[in-house]
Amino acid sequence: MTEAAAPALRELADQPFELLREMERRATARYASDADTTAWVGVGLRVGSHRYVVAREAIREVMKRPDLTRVPGAQSWLRGLANVRGQLLPVVDLHMLVDGGPTSSDRRTRVVIANNDDVPMAVLASEVFGFRRFADQDRVGAEDASGDLALAEFVDGAFRRDGATWPVLSFDRVINSPRLLSAV
Repeated sequence: MTEAAAPALRELADQPFELLREMERRATARYASDADTTAWVGVGLRVGSHRYVVAREAIREVMKRPDLTRVPGAQSWLRGLANVRGQLLPVVDLHMLVDGGPTSSDRRTRVVIANNDDVPMAVLASEVFGFRRFADQDRVGAEDASGDLALAEFVDGAFRRDGATWPVLSFDRVINSPRLLSAV
C-alpha cells in the first residue's frame, strides 16, 4: 500500500485495531527507510568562532560549566579540575590551547566530557548545537576542512552539507597531543 493509498488515521478512529495496525505499518516503513540510509551522528559544537562536530560515541556527557579548581603551575589552557559525580576531570580550553584566548563563560558555555576510560578529560565549548546527522556521501577529507581552522591538528575529516562544512574534531587526537600531555 502506498502512502497516497494509505487511509488517514482519522478515518480509522472508530476501528481501534485497524488504527493500531496502520500506525505499526507506518512506523515499520519509516524505520526500514531510515535503516537503508547509513548515517554518521555527532554532536555539533563551537570552539571560538569555528563550528565542529564530535562523534557521538566520543562524548560521555555535555553539561553546564561546573566550578573549577585551578591547578597550580599548570598551563593556562588547563582551566582547572572539575568534580563530576566524584570523578576529578581536567577541563581543557581548546581555544586557549591554540593561542586563541580564553573561552568566554556565558549561558551558552558547556563542558563536553570525553568518553575515554583511560584518560579522563573534558573540554570547554563556547556553545553546543546538539546532534547532527550526516550521510556517508557527505564525508570529505581533512584537507578540505582544516585550511584556516585553529584546531586543524585535531581534525579527522569533515562533512559538507547545505553549503556548510563541519570538521570532525577528534577527542582521541586531543588526548594524545604532546601539548596536552605537557599541561603541568
